Amino acid sequence: MFSTGQVIFIFVFVALFAAALVWAYRSDRTDDRKHYRGVWKILIAVVLILGTMTYILRLLRKI
Repeated sequence: MFSTGQVIFIFVFVALFAAALVWAYRSDRTDDRKHYRGVWKILIAVVLILGTMTYILRLLRKI
């Protein structure tokens, strides 16, 4: 199905791509902690707002 050269290319590409992802994640990890410190509060607020809207819409459909 694939030639030997294509298989070698796939393995090398995947290995280098994974290495680049790990390197980028490690270099950004310290900046992410500094800049995205309170993101969990925003996530909780969004979930609560969506839950409240869903609850209100279900109540209004029953009326």
